[in-house]
Amino acid sequence: MDNAVLSVEVIEVVVCTVVVVVVVVVVVVIVIVVVIVGGVVVVIVVVAVRNRVVVVVVVVVAVVVVAIVVITVVVVGVVVVGLVQANYKRGLLLVTFKLLKHFTHYTSY
Repeated sequence: MDNAVLSVEVIEVVVCTVVVVVVVVVVVVIVIVVVIVGGVVVVIVVVAVRNRVVVVVVVVVAVVVVAIVVITVVVVGVVVVGLVQANYKRGLLLVTFKLLKHFTHYTSY
């Protein structure tokens, strides 16, 4: 029973670690894609439209959209990573405790 509980805790820590890594990678990829798409939209409009006022307006809109998306992604990422890290630390403490209990249980005999 003790071994089963221990392995569950270890699995929980591994899963939390994987989730943190995946979240970080996804956030980075989304930010890169949004920046590239924003840049491409600005370039297309600059090439298509010769009127400077329109170009400036479109650039401002693109920058604002990119900024909003980046801020949203970062906030969501921080919240998710914070929640997962809280679980991860708790899981790590539990695993350490279980291991200590496990070893002290066997060394006491």
